Amino acid sequence: MPISGGKVHSLAHAPDKSGYLLASGAQRVFMTENGGNRWTEVLSSVKPVAIAFSTNTNGLAYLSGSYANAFYKTTNYGQNWVLVSSATIGELTSTKKNFKFDVALAVDPLNENTIYGASNEVFPPGDGGNEYPAILRTTNGGIDWSVMTASVFEEGVSTDAVITAFVQPASGKLIFSVNNGYGQNGGIFYSNDSGSSWHSATLNGVELSTRAINCLAIDPSNPGTIYAGGKVILKSTDYGQTWSPLSGYPSYPSWDSIYEIAVISTNRIIACDSNKCYESTDGGSSWGTGIAIDNTTSSSIRGPLLYSPSDNAIYIADGYSAGGIYKADTTNSLTGFTAVNNGLYNVEFLTLLHDSVNTNVIYGANQGDIFVSVDSGTSWATTYPTSDGKRSGAFAMITDTDGTIYAGIGKVLHKSSDFGTTWTNVYDFSLPNIGSIMALAFDPNNHNIMYMGTGTGEGGSVPDSGFYKGTYSGGSGGTWSWSRIDLDHNGQTFSRIAVSTSNPNIIYAVIQPKNDKESYLYKTTDGGQNWTKLSKPDSGGSIYSLTLDPDYDGTVYVADDGHVYKSIDSGNSWSAIFDDISKGSVKSFIITHKPGKVRALYMGLDDSVYMSTDEAKTWTLIGSGFNGVKALAEGSLYVGTSDGLYKAEIELPDQVLTAVETIGTGGGSVSFDSGKGEVKVNIPPSSFDNNITITVKLPDTPPSATKSVMGDISVKNIFVEINTGGIQQRNQLK
Repeated sequence: MPISGGKVHSLAHAPDKSGYLLASGAQRVFMTENGGNRWTEVLSSVKPVAIAFSTNTNGLAYLSGSYANAFYKTTNYGQNWVLVSSATIGELTSTKKNFKFDVALAVDPLNENTIYGASNEVFPPGDGGNEYPAILRTTNGGIDWSVMTASVFEEGVSTDAVITAFVQPASGKLIFSVNNGYGQNGGIFYSNDSGSSWHSATLNGVELSTRAINCLAIDPSNPGTIYAGGKVILKSTDYGQTWSPLSGYPSYPSWDSIYEIAVISTNRIIACDSNKCYESTDGGSSWGTGIAIDNTTSSSIRGPLLYSPSDNAIYIADGYSAGGIYKADTTNSLTGFTAVNNGLYNVEFLTLLHDSVNTNVIYGANQGDIFVSVDSGTSWATTYPTSDGKRSGAFAMITDTDGTIYAGIGKVLHKSSDFGTTWTNVYDFSLPNIGSIMALAFDPNNHNIMYMGTGTGEGGSVPDSGFYKGTYSGGSGGTWSWSRIDLDHNGQTFSRIAVSTSNPNIIYAVIQPKNDKESYLYKTTDGGQNWTKLSKPDSGGSIYSLTLDPDYDGTVYVADDGHVYKSIDSGNSWSAIFDDISKGSVKSFIITHKPGKVRALYMGLDDSVYMSTDEAKTWTLIGSGFNGVKALAEGSLYVGTSDGLYKAEIELPDQVLTAVETIGTGGGSVSFDSGKGEVKVNIPPSSFDNNITITVKLPDTPPSATKSVMGDISVKNIFVEINTGGIQQRNQLK
């Protein structure tokens, strides 16, 4: 179910072919032969992180997967790839998680078998398992690797430093920059002997140990000239040995920074912050007005910026938020960017929502866009309430009984009554100390009441984040009014909310305190005024899913790292219905119950989806190889992942029912209405004074059966015995 776009971590262009580029996504590699007008997938299931072309004109390029034992080579510009086997570092074998090139690759211009890679996850031999940043080198095309920077990180640079950029301006000359892991202090290091020795660069004669550097860029017409971007832009004309700040700098916001630089010519430079790109035509002395990359004012786009001289264009990829690749013509002055995502099927789905009223409608969202399909996923439209100029992911979505969708986007609640074509601003929670809207839930019995949970704000003496209740005034012109009703969890995130169908004052919530990596399950019985912390067998970790059983009031499910827990007594006690941490975190859990079919339980783990049709007694793997399962939705079964949306048609077994009524010597009849999913046990007048019909709503599993009784029952015991999916239960209705 492809949608164009998605996060891109690396870009590379063929030096001898106009419009030939490679792009790496979450789990795929794409190639274009026409400057991004159309992308084609050329490699999958590799989790690529870095790509580099040889500077020669022979179609040679290298690709690093998630770790170095997934190191690939192509000799035809990316159309076909060969796995380079036995990649090792020192005495470590390729079977160990030893290193990945998550920053950059560079091919030596004089020897194509010599390749350099920058990594922040290296396990040097004999180190005992601690990760280090490092520059590595291979001289045999990627088979064996050596750490070239051990002395740098042993002699003054903290091992929690992060390599932010790496370039090779000429054979044997290497430059890399580091931050301390918090985007602050760091420095620039250079080598003139292929990494055998390293030196700390200087800024006006002083070591660059207090400068946070985000990027490095080479002047293609003069490779000895290098630019470095951070809070300021620095320039070196001696292969990175000494640096000086440019006399001018772009007018980016004080909270922002320069993340990418592209050098078009000696005097023409383009520098980009997290949202805009700025152009200088006088070597950095003055800069033009910032141009929004995706035509909005508040996106965060941080990804590789690439200048392709062969087609006079720059490309910038978003590897941080919504994703996508944007292109700008550099023949003349920079005027704007165009999205070039056709065929780049790599979109992340963080949230999924199936419209239970309009059953062919499904919504999805990532960190920047909302997607809607009105034909069960065959085609998609990207929608966004752009009137406020913001582009921030919808963390919470909910549909009303009339098909209206509500979406929490940043601090603003929006709604649409036409499947996302137009949007209305419902309420703006732009309080100083409130975070994004994280959870939404209706009162099941009164949709004029909605509950909302927010994320943590920036702080302050009276944080505004927490649990809110909204009341709709009614009618077509009605409005929503909101009030915060929980005052005991100042500054804490309410990430999940679920409201009881039988008693709307009973609400469950997942709450995460500020600066706490763990989240906790709470329950209120008075509509949110007071909360009680519930316990489950393991009290640590994050809770990713909170689900109330649609058929049994008081039955609650929560999912966390490798577990799914079930409570049949409203959260007082718990039992594990899935317990296998080796399979990864359970990121999503849903229950489906279609008329005439058995109930199905689904759980989405990091890379797989499991199903149970026997109330979690057994689980069956129904899908694997996914890249980060984020969300599940019913209808068909939809699986949202880090690199796309998947759909499966699951044929469930019919509900097999046998009911026997026994009350003394009285007779009776049993019928099953598959359309309503009901068993009806009819007791004739000969048994009682009145004709009595007992209705059991399916599925009829413990702890109790839902019943509807017409007439007077004076008998003390009525049993209905039902065989559901091969499991026999005997339920006492009265």
